[in-house]
Amino acid sequence: MSITVKQAIDAATMPRHLLRAVTTPDTTREEWHAIRATGVTASRAHEVAHGGRATWKRIATEIEDGPAFRGNAHTARGNEREPFLLEWASVFVTPCTPSPLVFAHPGNPRHMATPDGFGFGSTPGESFGVEAKSHDANWATDEIPADHMDQMQFGMWVTGFDRWLYVWEVMGEDGRPTLQDPKHLWVRRDDVRIARLVREADAYLAWLDAGAPDLDEIPNELDDALAVDAAAAAIESAAKRRRKDARPTIDAYLDEHGKESTVRVGGTRASLTRTAEDFTDANAAAWELGDPEHFAEYVEALQQASDARARAEQLEAEAVERFPITRIKYGPVRVAANKEPKAA
Repeated sequence: MSITVKQAIDAATMPRHLLRAVTTPDTTREEWHAIRATGVTASRAHEVAHGGRATWKRIATEIEDGPAFRGNAHTARGNEREPFLLEWASVFVTPCTPSPLVFAHPGNPRHMATPDGFGFGSTPGESFGVEAKSHDANWATDEIPADHMDQMQFGMWVTGFDRWLYVWEVMGEDGRPTLQDPKHLWVRRDDVRIARLVREADAYLAWLDAGAPDLDEIPNELDDALAVDAAAAAIESAAKRRRKDARPTIDAYLDEHGKESTVRVGGTRASLTRTAEDFTDANAAAWELGDPEHFAEYVEALQQASDARARAEQLEAEAVERFPITRIKYGPVRVAANKEPKAA
């Protein structure tokens, strides 16, 4: 079943606000780019929210002068594959249609989104956007990249939708389509994530309206590097928490199945290996009973080594008092993300 753009818009009954298209199917490519250049689009939302000032300046320059990156064979092929992916989704998932339109949030027209497509569900409020992506052959996960997730969440903010259909395929080593069917995931609206994207978009636009000033004395490149480091640290921290949460289940399995033997098992996404092998160590209790003389010599040698270390530390402390030299001692490097403002 195929539907038109007008049918999808007419059928969409959003619980939040009505769709506001700021282009038409007849809008020229130049006009289309000019309209998008007046604000923050969903495809830019992730960069704006996570980039530093160097990223903001690059985006501002690209908007003013046009992007230096005009695409490559991969991006061109991705654009070529969008109609197929949308048609596949319409047949095998739910009716949807490609869309050439730019939409703007009715309360902030400088917040914009250009869904690859959209459609409507069987009940009011079940309208949705569609994002279609063609990943290269090295893509080996079903997780949605953070920039694509932010793109869809910002799209939900702009359109008022509560869900988005993510459709993707993985290209072959030669960069061409394979015989594998595309995959899809439904993404639900995340208002916490949206709030961060909206806040950062507004901050970027305010900075742009103020003439894109340097807000401090540090170089733009350092500002960007700090932003990257802070974002990576947040991802690392979240990953550590997830691994910590998973570990008790792994340890329980090992305790049950691998106390004295090697464990090698495979799952759908990862494998588990723990080797077990015998090794020989000294039995201290048996040694003390069977050869008390050498055991006592061993214990005495350990004590002498400990006493020698303590004496060396004492001599060094005395030398610091008698023959001091001043050096610089650096503390650990700490990059801390700026605190998010509290909600009003």
